[in-house]
Amino acid sequence: MYCKLFSYKSIALLALLLIQGCDSPSYEKNIKQQIKCPPGATPVIAPWGKAGQSLSCKMKHGIFIGYEKGNKIMEVEYVQGKPEGKMIWYDQGGNIKKTIVYKNGKKISEEIKGAE
Repeated sequence: MYCKLFSYKSIALLALLLIQGCDSPSYEKNIKQQIKCPPGATPVIAPWGKAGQSLSCKMKHGIFIGYEKGNKIMEVEYVQGKPEGKMIWYDQGGNIKKTIVYKNGKKISEEIKGAE
């Protein structure tokens, strides 16, 4: 009787672990709480080795260009994790559709092309 009860508990625990899994959002949240990143940086979980994971702090610094389907859609410079200067958004044809100006990470102005 004890062996059967132990087996059922083990199976239930195993099933719970398999249902939650290591890829669940709560697992990721718990792992990210283990690292303290400086202001402007965010914790990142990435593949490491053949089957491992690495946990590190990522901070944008320098030019950042975003592409979608091979087209540049956004360009901005970051300084210590904060946008600085012009953030330029492009349409699919490469035309500027919006410009936002930042200073020390704070939005100073915004201009939307075609908006009057």
